[in-house]
Amino acid sequence: MIEAFIPTLSLILLLKCAMKKRLFVIVLYLIIFNIIFFIFVFGKGSWGVIKTSYMLAPFALSLIINMQVVLAIYFREKGAGYVLLSSFFPPLFFSFWSFDLIMPSHPLMIFYQFDELYKILPRFNKNIINIIIIYALPFFFLLPLRKSMLLIIIMLLMFFIRWGLIEYEKLGIKVLVVQTGMFLSKHEEIVELRNEIFKYNNADIVIFSESPAIGFKEGSRTAFTRELLDEIKGKNDGKLYILNNYGFVDDKKYNYNLSLYIMNGSMRIKAKNKLVPLWEVPGLFYSKSDWDSPFFSVPSEKMIEQYKFRGLYINSYICYEAMFTKHNSDVNDLTIIQSNYESFKKGYDRIVKNGNVLAYVNKSSSFKNFISVQNMGGTIFVDNTGKFHWDVYKKSLKQAIFLLEI
Repeated sequence: MIEAFIPTLSLILLLKCAMKKRLFVIVLYLIIFNIIFFIFVFGKGSWGVIKTSYMLAPFALSLIINMQVVLAIYFREKGAGYVLLSSFFPPLFFSFWSFDLIMPSHPLMIFYQFDELYKILPRFNKNIINIIIIYALPFFFLLPLRKSMLLIIIMLLMFFIRWGLIEYEKLGIKVLVVQTGMFLSKHEEIVELRNEIFKYNNADIVIFSESPAIGFKEGSRTAFTRELLDEIKGKNDGKLYILNNYGFVDDKKYNYNLSLYIMNGSMRIKAKNKLVPLWEVPGLFYSKSDWDSPFFSVPSEKMIEQYKFRGLYINSYICYEAMFTKHNSDVNDLTIIQSNYESFKKGYDRIVKNGNVLAYVNKSSSFKNFISVQNMGGTIFVDNTGKFHWDVYKKSLKQAIFLLEI
């Protein structure tokens, strides 16, 4: 936990520098901070990401903070109060207009994963309020020391009084976690995946990770996918199956990265609405891709996000889209992320943990129950009190499919 303070302290030092130093020195400090924070998030995988992004990734990750620093330089002659007020604008603006590229990511978000600190961090129902507070908090250190410390202590105490005493409440459901890629890496026949899943008769919800194995795009196991979907749709067992599907054929062709909700023969689809630049789309911005293309498209029509299951409201997101601020006011009892971090060979453990903490802050509904199912192991569960259950994470690194009571 101690090393998590390094990016935050670097940021505070950068802000103090922005109030007094020459532009050249500020730019130097800014570059150093961007690199420090990026390395903290990506660890050993940093250089690989930096190379593939043409050296832009560190600055993209901290772009909102960088814009705050620019405003701080502009308003510094007017005093710390003006700079503090200006700090609210970049996170507010880019939370609504992300251009599908700019994601809220801040060193203070990392602290939500620690038992010693999560109870004093903001957890308002509106994610955007928490994000703005997090981005503005370091700017309080620009005020006179006594005033800044008093304001911060009062704020953290208020947060603790409001959320620190929340009791853990179980939803009363059993979730079968299916880390598809991890299972297939240990078994020769894909049919073994189907056999293993249907062993768990007492599961209420079956959640599959994001995986290219299930689907109809190039590289998918299409015959198995068709048989698996037909079998699940033919069941009347009262279970909710949430699958990830790379393209889907059922009278229609959908060139989307999909979540499929299947229960008692009925099915609903929900498409991923933010795609990874240069990976899931050919450039930085979206363009419609044909079915035969290796890339995906985003639906023009809005899809229903919530799913009601036994009186519980559920919502799910697929990997990259979980990194952007939740805007709608729907309150969900369970937020699900279907992820695949398989391409991060180096620094996998660090990237999975930090990536999912950022997703939790951006997308968890009212900070209620949150599950991120990873394709190659590293599933994360956070309960309604905000506690990260790292025992679940450790179990997921050893066991590809397991039952989780929440």
